[in-house]
Amino acid sequence: MKALLREAVAVVLVSGLVFQVLRHQVAERYVIPSGSMQPTLYGAEPGGDVVLVDMLVGVETLRRYDLGVFSQHDSRQHLVKRVVSLGGEWVELRDGDLFVGPSEQRLMRDVKHPLDARDLRIVWLRWPATEPRPDGSVEPNADLIALTGPRQGGAPMLPVFASAEQALIGCTEAERRRIGELEPKDRLATGDWLATTQSIDASYVDARGGHSAEGRDVPVGDFGVDLRFDAAGVREILCRIDLRPDAWTLRWMLATGSVELFRNGKPVSVADSGVASHRVIDPSRSGAVRVEAGRLDGQFFLCVDGDRDGLWIASHRPEWVAADPGPAAWMLPKNGLFLAAVASTPCRVASLTVFRDIHWFRPPLNVGSLPGMHSGDAKHVPEGMAYLLGDNSVDSRDSRMFGPVPQDAFVGRPSFVLGPWPHGRRLLR
Repeated sequence: MKALLREAVAVVLVSGLVFQVLRHQVAERYVIPSGSMQPTLYGAEPGGDVVLVDMLVGVETLRRYDLGVFSQHDSRQHLVKRVVSLGGEWVELRDGDLFVGPSEQRLMRDVKHPLDARDLRIVWLRWPATEPRPDGSVEPNADLIALTGPRQGGAPMLPVFASAEQALIGCTEAERRRIGELEPKDRLATGDWLATTQSIDASYVDARGGHSAEGRDVPVGDFGVDLRFDAAGVREILCRIDLRPDAWTLRWMLATGSVELFRNGKPVSVADSGVASHRVIDPSRSGAVRVEAGRLDGQFFLCVDGDRDGLWIASHRPEWVAADPGPAAWMLPKNGLFLAAVASTPCRVASLTVFRDIHWFRPPLNVGSLPGMHSGDAKHVPEGMAYLLGDNSVDSRDSRMFGPVPQDAFVGRPSFVLGPWPHGRRLLR
């Protein structure tokens, strides 16, 4: 009996030792204590996301925009942030975009690929919701989009125009100014486009399915839509992106697969600036078709069916940037997303997600930051250092405040969210 007891104690001790070795050398659990990485990681003290950190990977495996865990030498806490520079370069934050280069005078915007960067998208609006509200509603963000007009089986319908030319009349500056002068409640009565009713900003759909109010005073310029619709009878899809003072409209013609770009209702030439898509959709095709469209890091894009063969990209050329018209443009919307179809029958929406790019800057964060960390000021990241930013940039203490951190402080890369239920998922970046 004593021998059996000794063996049991030995097994427990060895198991505990192995667990501790694995915990400190292979993988560790961390609880996210704050909201600086919302909505990617939900933070709260107590009750934040529990993440499993892979400690076997080295810092040399990190790519730009990967998540990383770094130890703080002045405390026992850890930083869970997104890595945007691994040293040996200059970085600058301009209006939400990251510029990098070998010197302060040779900075270029870091342009994310619209498909490879899907896992960096921040959801701003989703229909239908993944979970119903307590009152049974499945549209928690219905106040953000004009779900007006007829419905089919409870689903919203894309407004239908007889021709693209008819739709583009509403894209002119004069028409946008007329609608901009209306009271918000009266703007919905125009009903010509399925439209966001508020400017798309740095707020987001949080981990609990609600819409966070953080960042509602920070409009963003890089946003888009992931739309699934019934293609029966549809000839064209129109996606309009309003960015004061211009309205940009992407026109996709299903029968030919071609895409055109319009500025304030007039076509612009993109023949030598982009990658053309020729994804043709058979008019007899049944089921939903997926279209992703938007603007990201100085490029307009439209993608059909989710792969590179259906991708169209055009760079936002410098000559297209309008001079600031001053007070004359104040009545124009800051930004917004508008959708419509050219079709012979009503166009049913199967799902709709409005997303924005990860957003790095908010002016109040300049207070208390280090010299050279303000937006518009380049910062050198020395070799062996890492520059870290929080996804919830309107409420994140990161390298904008305390500067780059040593790469040898790298602990590991978050790979899974273990809980609480139902937050569990694999982290791709």
